[in-house]
Amino acid sequence: MNIRAGFLALAVLALPAAVRAEETSLNVGFTVLDWTYRGVDGERTVRVAVWYPTSAEPKEHAYGGPTRGLVAVDAAPLAPGGPWPLLVFSHGYGGGGFASVFFTEALAARGWIVAAPDHNDRHSAVRIGKGQVEDFDRVGLLRHAKEISGYGPEDRDKLMYRVEELQLVLDRMLGSEKFAEAIDPRRIAVGGHSLGGFTALGLCGAVKGRRDARVRAVLIFSSGAAGYLYREEELAAVRMPAMVFLGEAEKEDKRGDATMAGIAKKVYGALSAPKYLREVRGATHFSFNNRFSDTDAARKLSGTDAQFATIRRHAIAFLEKHVAGKAAAGSDLDAADAGLTRQESDPAAGAGAPRALKTDEPVRIPADPAKGFHWDYFLLVPATADRKGSTLLVVPNNTGKADDDIKTHEDAALLSFDHARPIASKLNLPVLIPVFPRPMSNWQIYTHALDRDVMTTGILELKRLDLQLLAMIEDAKGRMAGGGFKVADRILMMGFSASGMFVNRFALLHPEAVRAAAIGSPGGLPMVPVATLAGQPLRYPIGTADLAGISGARPDLEELRKLKLYFFLGADDDNDSVIYRDGFEKEDEDLVMKIFGGPLKDRWAVCRKVYADEKFGNVEFVLYPRAGHRVTEEMTEGILTFFRSALAR
Repeated sequence: MNIRAGFLALAVLALPAAVRAEETSLNVGFTVLDWTYRGVDGERTVRVAVWYPTSAEPKEHAYGGPTRGLVAVDAAPLAPGGPWPLLVFSHGYGGGGFASVFFTEALAARGWIVAAPDHNDRHSAVRIGKGQVEDFDRVGLLRHAKEISGYGPEDRDKLMYRVEELQLVLDRMLGSEKFAEAIDPRRIAVGGHSLGGFTALGLCGAVKGRRDARVRAVLIFSSGAAGYLYREEELAAVRMPAMVFLGEAEKEDKRGDATMAGIAKKVYGALSAPKYLREVRGATHFSFNNRFSDTDAARKLSGTDAQFATIRRHAIAFLEKHVAGKAAAGSDLDAADAGLTRQESDPAAGAGAPRALKTDEPVRIPADPAKGFHWDYFLLVPATADRKGSTLLVVPNNTGKADDDIKTHEDAALLSFDHARPIASKLNLPVLIPVFPRPMSNWQIYTHALDRDVMTTGILELKRLDLQLLAMIEDAKGRMAGGGFKVADRILMMGFSASGMFVNRFALLHPEAVRAAAIGSPGGLPMVPVATLAGQPLRYPIGTADLAGISGARPDLEELRKLKLYFFLGADDDNDSVIYRDGFEKEDEDLVMKIFGGPLKDRWAVCRKVYADEKFGNVEFVLYPRAGHRVTEEMTEGILTFFRSALAR
């Protein structure tokens, strides 16, 4: 089928009758929302179809043409069992929010909230609440569709309104009076069909600066646009679980000079693991939509019930495993399926096989909210690592600036291995580096320093990064154990500047998890293990006065005194976070200046005395002459000596 015939078919269809699901355990509610926004050409309205779990009794509902569903219109969302994961789904060009209702309604029955907008495309054949539009411009739709198929990455600004609308829907759903409390903001996915695949990827890192850090996975139904509107390196920037579908009967269809099979190969090849490619037996480009016309042409192009069942089975299993956190769903992904003519899977590297772990290059481990961490991390296991006894070296990431693009922080995390390798290679240590964000949109939350805002924020993905790091550490230990390594219970930690602040604070929060920590230039003030000094209470992150209140646990002095800490600072270092509001509140700055002093070396001396007075016998404070705010070779040698001593005890 050529592209012209394909888009003509879209103008008269979009696929079959009743919506079915293999496993439906919940009643489904359905509602339509209208949200206005200001676009480049004035005010626009986005209409959104929403499916969700409800306790109300459903009734048959006509979406348009022969397509029917079983929903409770405008019912209240179901509270017990929630909050629910969210999928925001983008239709293809000329389609509408109802386009893939065979899937969206079925997903809601499995305990999801699904929001699918009507994009403001130039031409539309299907609209929410209408089904097929009777008087749409078929010729105009076809001409514009053909024009779009000839676009390249340099032309995609003409289509970015779709990405903005999908972002709007995600933001508005999370702030909706009806749905905000029903949605779990830690479990969000995006997806799309055809041009909707391009749209969804725009929120996943393919467009620099547009990565929405709340999105945990992406689902792509038959999308040529995902290939011709993005370069391979842009697709490679999408670092999250992904599933790509293709129809067997569309493999030789052209989009520009490329076949759909070639585009699918490009997209799947460039995306990061874990990733899945599914080719649906006998399916066309439009087998991923519902039919809103009952003509012979529409029926011939429509997918079969069997094709719908195959698509649902794999798409739902993917989302359940990688977003909802239901590990058992993985068995459906791994099972052979007669409804597929091609079934490729590339699970996350390092998932337990010794060969995958035994590498001298960092392996990206995707976020796993079900295990307690909402961000990816990198794990490097050197070929020389000792299977009989390895100690994990953890180096918190520090980008050095705030940026809403997670790719910026991923790149910086990878560069951190250059600083970790001189230590890890000589001691044969596996290394874990998290990819925590430092968002410009929430600049006051100094995530990379584990500041006070990280402990108190209501933003779940940013809150308690110390606990998220503990979950990453346990995950890494489990992966290494699965690969035949015996891993020590306690870790080594190393950090400099903001990362040094993170290490210092993490060690005092969780001394039972840390064997030894090297802490360089920690933002102008090491955190001290006391609640008061000079008659003044020292709240976190200066001291421990309110640690129980913000962490839920009282400091364990016995465990704290076991800590081996190596504080180091250049004598000419003048990097001071105390005077900046992203690091410290004004009241904290005033207290520091009063009790610890202004110059960094004065504060250094006060902190050293506090640790000595509290009988911390395994703590060193080292001042390196003629050194500024950088890690020198002499400092690296000092860290090596310190870690060797700690490991020998």
